[in-house]
Amino acid sequence: PVSPGPASLALGRATLAPGGRLSLPERGGPAAVVVQAGDLRLASDEAAWVRESDDGSVKTKTDAVLGAGDSAYLYPATATTLWNAGEEPADVLVVALRLPPADEPPPEPQSFGRQRVH
Repeated sequence: PVSPGPASLALGRATLAPGGRLSLPERGGPAAVVVQAGDLRLASDEAAWVRESDDGSVKTKTDAVLGAGDSAYLYPATATTLWNAGEEPADVLVVALRLPPADEPPPEPQSFGRQRVH
């Protein structure tokens, strides 16, 4: 659960070469990881909710290999590392909810205009 109040949404996409890795630091809010292509190993300090696309099952795991279409929900304040577990590039989408510290004023709204995303 997330408390009502100001927040921002961060969206990132990465392509990891075979053997490449991406470290996600602890966050103030939850995050979701979606594998778009390839195989990705996820290791997290706390159990993540992992959804397997082939049967739709959801399990809690601290270590899992995710394939294309699989996803995971990461709890706030959890450090997570993603590795390319395959021999082909792995594409991953990360969406994180950023919550400001309780003693910090809300951020000013920003406009990014139109951007083309590849």
